[in-house]
Amino acid sequence: MHKITMPISHLVNEVSINAFDFDIVEVKFLKDIHRFNPPWVFHFDVGIVNDLFMRQIRNIDWTGCELFSFHLGPACRRVKKESYYHIAESPVLDREIIKSIVKDRVARLRELTDVPLAVENGSYFPFPAYTHICEPDFITEIVEENRLGLVFDIAHAMITAHNAGVVFTKYIDALPLDKIVEIHLTGTTISEGTWKDLHNEPDFTGYAVLNYVLCLVPRDVHLTLEYYRDLEIMRKHNRILRRLANVNSESRH
Repeated sequence: MHKITMPISHLVNEVSINAFDFDIVEVKFLKDIHRFNPPWVFHFDVGIVNDLFMRQIRNIDWTGCELFSFHLGPACRRVKKESYYHIAESPVLDREIIKSIVKDRVARLRELTDVPLAVENGSYFPFPAYTHICEPDFITEIVEENRLGLVFDIAHAMITAHNAGVVFTKYIDALPLDKIVEIHLTGTTISEGTWKDLHNEPDFTGYAVLNYVLCLVPRDVHLTLEYYRDLEIMRKHNRILRRLANVNSESRH
């Protein structure tokens, strides 16, 4: 059965979480680890290429962790956030150097824990820090060469296809969908003339993509609603996700 995964946020805490029908919590920050009973999923917002990555996770207590996932990019060791976008503060790395860094850090991660590992597809924007990391063939190489799962973020895929000028279905079909272990559902937004992932309420298109992808995934996965603005709207989509998960799991089994 697919698992409904509940991200911890400023709205979802030890009290409000009881209003939801979920199977497992997801934390994104080190401070939230072990706030809730295990098992739990850890989705780390720092990219594995970033110099901060290993420093921040080396002392994690992995007890109860069911899945650890992370971003692939940006494509440089140091970045800053400026007006929503990642801006490179160090040289942009080529594909082979990125692959070497990922291989080394995944190996070091596996020395720390035997928890399953996964990488998330990112959003592409026409800035140097996004070089290579959103290309589907490159993501596939990273996943397959390091025996990783894929966290498929629907909004990120939509944004990347749009900004790269690629047909959306062609883009997602080039990703390693058979390696998906978690799916992120949220709504995209056009802000200042640019598609962005501002974690808006999911719409029909997002659910249509979710249904399409679930039909291609050969396993039960984590389904994660990335919307953090209104508890009642969150509860509505939580119920929709539960029904969808049940129907899909039953039809597949």
